[in-house]
Amino acid sequence: MRAIFIFVFTFISFIHQSQAQNMTVATEYLGYVGEQCKLISNDMMAYTSAASHNKSARKVEKKRLELMQTIKQAVTNMRKLKPFNGDPALRDSALAYFQITSALLNEDYAKIVNMEEIAEQSYDAMEAFMLAKEKANERADKAYLIFDKEFEAFAAKNKIRLIESSSKLSKKMEEASAVYKYYNRIYLIFFKSYKDEVYWMDALKKGDVSAMEQTKNALFASSTE
Repeated sequence: MRAIFIFVFTFISFIHQSQAQNMTVATEYLGYVGEQCKLISNDMMAYTSAASHNKSARKVEKKRLELMQTIKQAVTNMRKLKPFNGDPALRDSALAYFQITSALLNEDYAKIVNMEEIAEQSYDAMEAFMLAKEKANERADKAYLIFDKEFEAFAAKNKIRLIESSSKLSKKMEEASAVYKYYNRIYLIFFKSYKDEVYWMDALKKGDVSAMEQTKNALFASSTE
């Protein structure tokens, strides 16, 4: 989920959770919310990195469960956090973002795993499988934009200067996201030729001349894309 990958942190304050519930200093409040995002980002990075280097969705289940646990704790922390000077906007937007991300990982991931079962059967099924994963990322991006807007608004309202920094972690996250998309594009090109070759071999075994000619043309077209 690319959105959370590029979250930049300007002030991170490590605060005991019991103290966090009653924070009255704007920088501490903003830092506490940012810290929840950082924890999620670390696990999200591990999850996405695993997914980008392994085609099987089931093999990254362990990373997904770890990420889900981190999000669950972040949601709990946000629910305990009181509105800052009566304004719940930042807290509520962060909470909504975490909850949407959690729902995506639960619901969309379950659908994606089911789609994976039939993805190998055809090019269209594989394309749909990969598209579903990209759509899930896009939904997460939209949720993040709402939170990011509130984060910046809170900083501006409380005269907190945000100095964007490109941390090693955020760079790795962006790279992992780029690798994942690139992998999908390249794999689809390979998979299309692979399936056309399978169809041609099947026609050859059956001695179906018409099918052989048709699949041969399809194989030539896909292999020269």
